[in-house]
Amino acid sequence: MLDQNMVLYYRLLKDHLEEMLPIVYTPTEAKAIENYSRLFRRPRGVFLSYPDRDRISEWIQEVLPEYAPDGVDMIVVTDGEMILGIGDQGVGGIWISIAKLSLYTALGGIHPARVLPVVLDVGTDNEKLRNDPLYTGWNHERIRGKGYYDFVDRFVKAKQEFMPNAVLHWEDFGKENARVLLNTYRDAFCTYNDDMQGTAAIVLASLLAALKQTQTTFSSHRIVILGAGTAGTGIADLIAAYDRQAHDRIYLVDKDGLITLTSNPTPAQRPYAKEANPKTLEETMCTVRPTILIGVSTSTGAFTKDLVQYMSGPHPIIFPLSNPTSLAEADPADLFSYTNGTCVVATGGPSPPVSFDNRTYRIAEANNAFAYPGIGLGCIVSGATRLSDAMLIAAAKAIAEHAPDRREDGVLPGIEESRAVSTRVACAVSEEARREGVARKLDETSHVEEMVRKAMWEPEYVPIARVPSLDD
Repeated sequence: MLDQNMVLYYRLLKDHLEEMLPIVYTPTEAKAIENYSRLFRRPRGVFLSYPDRDRISEWIQEVLPEYAPDGVDMIVVTDGEMILGIGDQGVGGIWISIAKLSLYTALGGIHPARVLPVVLDVGTDNEKLRNDPLYTGWNHERIRGKGYYDFVDRFVKAKQEFMPNAVLHWEDFGKENARVLLNTYRDAFCTYNDDMQGTAAIVLASLLAALKQTQTTFSSHRIVILGAGTAGTGIADLIAAYDRQAHDRIYLVDKDGLITLTSNPTPAQRPYAKEANPKTLEETMCTVRPTILIGVSTSTGAFTKDLVQYMSGPHPIIFPLSNPTSLAEADPADLFSYTNGTCVVATGGPSPPVSFDNRTYRIAEANNAFAYPGIGLGCIVSGATRLSDAMLIAAAKAIAEHAPDRREDGVLPGIEESRAVSTRVACAVSEEARREGVARKLDETSHVEEMVRKAMWEPEYVPIARVPSLDD
C-alpha cells in the first residue's frame, strides 16, 4: 500500500494507529528486516555501498530530484549493525529507516515527500546473510576503524552539501560507533541518535510520570539499569542531565555484572562506574535495593521473582524495555504477581492489560514513537541548528504532562493520543531551541504552536480541478 497509495497508507495508520503500529513497527518490523533479501521486490530509499564510496556525492545529487524534488527535512540513516535487538542485519536495515520515517509522518506530520531513508552498506558480520545467495547487500565482513569513519564522513559531507538544513537521525548503529558519531557531529548541525537520545527521552518521560503517580521525587530513588550499551548509557546521561545529583544513585549492569572502575568501563560508562568489587546483577540488587529497575539488555526473562523482591519502596518502578517483545526482561503480569500488585510498569512493546486483585492495569508502551516524531518536527519547525539535552528534557516533560494520574491507567497516554502528544513535544522543543538561541526560523514574535500545527501534513487527497485550455 505504501508503494501504491501513500495518502491511503498514512490515513490507515492515523485512523487505526493502535492496531497498525505493531505491524508497521515493532515487533513485526524485525521479522521483515530479517527476511529483507528474500522479500525484496523493489528498492526503496538510498543505498550507499562502501565499494562505491568515491561516488557518494554524485549518487545523492542524482537521486534527490527524483526522490525528494521539493527538498528534504528529515533523514534517517542506519548501517544495520544493531537492529531492534536482533543484531547485524546488513543492508536489510533500510527497512528500519523506512519504518521510522513512516512514524515521523503518521505521528509527527512530517511530509512524506520530504523525508529520506538511507542505509550505509559497510558489509555484515552476519554469517547467515553472507552465506545466503539472495542477500542483496555487499557480501563482505564489516568495515571498521578509519575506513568506516571516513566512509560515514563522506556521507555527512554530501548531506551537508545538498541537504544542509535536514535533520539527521542516526538509527541502530553499533555501540562502538553510535556515541562516537553523535559526538563527532552533534555540534556541527542538527542531528541525534534515537537509540541513545530518543530512548532516553521516553524513559525520562515515563519516570517523571511514574514519580507523579507515586508522589515521589528523583532524590528518593536508586536506579539499576540492566544493559550498559548505547540505550542504557543514553538513559543514564539524560537522567543525570535532569537531576545533577543522580550519578551516584545510578548503577549500570551488563552481562558481566556491575560496571566498576576496575571492569574496564567504556568512556560512556565511566561516569557511573562504582568503586566496588564486580558484582552480578543479583548481588547488585541485593546491595543497592533499588526503587527503579530498567531493562534494555535483550535478556529474556532477566527480571525474575527473586530479583524483583530485592527492590524496595511501596511502589517499585520496573521498565522491561527490550524489543522485540520476545526479548523483554519480564512479562508485566509476572511483575504484578511478584510485587503483589504494587509495581509501576512500562514496556518497550505492546502489552495487554493486566488484571490483578480485581483491578485492571493498562500497561504503557514506553516506545520511542512517543518521542522522536515530535522532537524531529520541533527541530524542523524551529530550524534548530543543534539538539541539546535541554531540548530532550523539554520533550520528556511535555510527554509526562499528558500522563494519566492513576496507576491503573498506565504511566503514558494511549498510543491513540500520540499525534496530539507529538504536537506538544514539537512546541516544547521549538520553545527551548528559541530560548537557547539555536532556532533559525523563530524570533520573539513567532507563534510556535500555530507554526507547528500549520507544518503538520494531513493524509488527505488533494482536490483535482480541470484547468481550462486555450481552446475553451
